[in-house]
Amino acid sequence: MSIILTDKRKSEILEQIKTDKRFGQLWNDYVARVKSYTSAQKNEIAPMYDRTKWWHYIWERVGDAALVYAVTGDEKIGGYVHDVTMEMYSPKKFAEWIGPWFRKVQDPPVGMLETAHISCAICAAYDMCPDLFSDEEKEKIINSLKERILPWCKRFTDNLTSFANWKMVLHNGYTTAACILGDEEAIRYAVEYFKLAIKAYNKDSYGESVQYSNYASLNLVHSYEMLVAYNPELASELDSSFEPNLMKWYAASFMYMKPMNDPDWGDKEYPRTMNFGDSAAIFRPSGDVLMHVAKRFADTRKVEAGLAMWLFETTYKEDLTPYDSSTFGFFNQYHYHTFINYVSTDEVKPLSPKEAGMPLVNTFETGTIAYRNSWDNPKLILGIQGGYVPNQATGHRHQDQNSFILAYNNERILADPGHCCYRLYSWKFSKTDDSHNTWTFEKENGDILHQTPVTGSFVTEEGPKPSMNKLERCEVVDNLFICQSDCAKAYGEDIEKAQRTWLAFGENAVFVVDRIKSNVPVKPITHFVFNNRGEKDITDDRVFYGKRVVFRRNGIGVKFLPMDVEGYENEMKMGWGFMHDCYHPEPNRLGQGKEGSALIYNYKPTEFVTEYVAVYAIVFDTANHIGHWHTPDVGTNTYYMEPGDKVGGYKLSIEADGSLRATDLYLNKDYLIK
Repeated sequence: MSIILTDKRKSEILEQIKTDKRFGQLWNDYVARVKSYTSAQKNEIAPMYDRTKWWHYIWERVGDAALVYAVTGDEKIGGYVHDVTMEMYSPKKFAEWIGPWFRKVQDPPVGMLETAHISCAICAAYDMCPDLFSDEEKEKIINSLKERILPWCKRFTDNLTSFANWKMVLHNGYTTAACILGDEEAIRYAVEYFKLAIKAYNKDSYGESVQYSNYASLNLVHSYEMLVAYNPELASELDSSFEPNLMKWYAASFMYMKPMNDPDWGDKEYPRTMNFGDSAAIFRPSGDVLMHVAKRFADTRKVEAGLAMWLFETTYKEDLTPYDSSTFGFFNQYHYHTFINYVSTDEVKPLSPKEAGMPLVNTFETGTIAYRNSWDNPKLILGIQGGYVPNQATGHRHQDQNSFILAYNNERILADPGHCCYRLYSWKFSKTDDSHNTWTFEKENGDILHQTPVTGSFVTEEGPKPSMNKLERCEVVDNLFICQSDCAKAYGEDIEKAQRTWLAFGENAVFVVDRIKSNVPVKPITHFVFNNRGEKDITDDRVFYGKRVVFRRNGIGVKFLPMDVEGYENEMKMGWGFMHDCYHPEPNRLGQGKEGSALIYNYKPTEFVTEYVAVYAIVFDTANHIGHWHTPDVGTNTYYMEPGDKVGGYKLSIEADGSLRATDLYLNKDYLIK
């Protein structure tokens, strides 16, 4: 009897295909997806048209096909499941179970990510489609799980010198094999390791980035479902509440749906998300994760279950299938556990963030600060990597303290570079503070001060390392968003203060105020990274007076205005960088940004200083009207963004004591920020 798909659930699925319209749509799209990679004349593990290595997608393709065959009995799909599964045992493929050439081969062998994905693929085929395999083939599968998968995966998980998503993935490979084997000793190990793994999560987020939180969670969710399916009594020992704890973070980080404006992606709408760290700009949580939360927490965590359903209904409203989607490629899909755990919107009502009572500004322990001017079709969305608490796991972080993402009218303007294939120079460059909307510091001897990466883990002797960024203020007052964060500690002892203040007025104006104090003379180099990604939506940027930038993109306009602060003279230089849409394990693939896909404007004072103040004004409007905004001279250390009709606007003054006075001239209100 199948552990993953019981006879009862199979009968329910067959009925839901006919009676539940939404379920039927998801199922039909799922079957079409399966048929797209089983339609070759020959069932082969790596067709010539693939741009991804077989071990990257094997779990998805075999697992999805296994469920479709188990439900429908389609012989062609069954043939694919059998042939591809057994091809993994051919001499060449069998030798690749440890992964690609750059994985370290040890003696005795230690499992890698690829090993775990192969384990889940083989187990899905064996468990859901037993009739496809001869007794001899079944014995071969069982022996490989005992002799390869279990010991290889365990050797990796036993090493606790650090903790990251890899641990969850290898644990999943181990757990899945243990359940298929019915190995009680291995299952006990899996249960105890699960209890350890969930300690890697913070209370409301996960330190390795939003994308890697999903990769880790997808594997833990699969482990949970396998263990509970094997023995329902284990549910009392397994706490998966870390999953609903992530839903507000995912919902706040999600920005909007829109087409990619790239012929390779087609015309469908793809999700965009605040992608700090190694995260894709087109991220969405895996369908299996969202449906797990919706089903398992429908009664106990109604808000989070509702948010999970809203995210699923919003980001999975139509099937989005790039040509080489896979978990390894991190364009997330829904897979067999979405159908196993399916709940309808009648059972769990989708709750938008507004319906869930989420405020316009949300802060999370990992450092994400998410603000929008409205939950209903927001014009202005501002994401900040600000003050954080010590994170339990810290892989895949960038040098991005006090960096920010700014979108207007569903256009990313100031953006995070994201990530691509990890063996490319462009990824290494994209990690650095030079490629983020933050600072580096030039010393008189020519040395450059960079941010210290966020590191540490709950399993190390010292535990999670103290935060290097302090969130000093974050609130919405009337129509004004105020945020203040100081990340001086990220630069070491030379920098005493590295404070940034963001002031967002309504939907179309932002002031950024930087205050630097240092113990040695430095030139703060302030980087602003503009999105130049895509081909149909090429940026039109103009630089005026050597420092001011007018930026137009897809019908919206931006004026970026560095303001003259008394006592400081600045210069600007321009460069180019990378802006990636999504990660791919192979180089030169869809989603990887070309050089020049980011425009980087760098500002620094002409003299070395120990104290420094800089003010930047950013105003948004339509492309046709952005030129009507001006910054007339209204006095020393006072800055005015004036609209074309000269009625209203926004003003910022630096007071004698250093306080900021922000004025919304539309509302005729003053705000003092000390």
